Amino acid sequence: MNDTPDIERQLLAYHEAGHAVIAWARSVRLRSVQLHEDSGLSVDAQHFLMYDPVTMSASQWQHAKTKALILLAGEAAERGFQDLHGACVEGDWAESDRQEFDSLIEDLFGDEGPVAAFSRPALVREVDCLIEENWGRIEKLAAALIERRHLTGAEAEAIIASS
Repeated sequence: MNDTPDIERQLLAYHEAGHAVIAWARSVRLRSVQLHEDSGLSVDAQHFLMYDPVTMSASQWQHAKTKALILLAGEAAERGFQDLHGACVEGDWAESDRQEFDSLIEDLFGDEGPVAAFSRPALVREVDCLIEENWGRIEKLAAALIERRHLTGAEAEAIIASS
């Protein structure tokens, strides 16, 4: 991470802040948030136990949707950062998020593909709105990540809540 150019570190901070703020907005407890190319966000894993789509309750479908939105939030925050700062950065920290999103959708819907509410375009529109609504929180958390590199869940939640 020390070799990462400043603009890439900023983009990564916004990426991780996007995940964290949307997790927080969807009432997912944060364990930690850190600047690390491999794994920056740790959430309460119990929130994301996988379910059998045939027998899932409405609450379990909401959990699955929350996971999908969190996975898409990092890339959405990257787009917001790049639009605001005119930055064009080659790093792609969203690739593993996209793969995990695709796996989630496949697990839930198989070969038939997702219902409209779970389509990528519908969820991207929803997460873009959430990112826009919470942009001040994302900026504040990203700044703290750039400064400190690692935040406990309680520290991250306090920063988000104070914005």
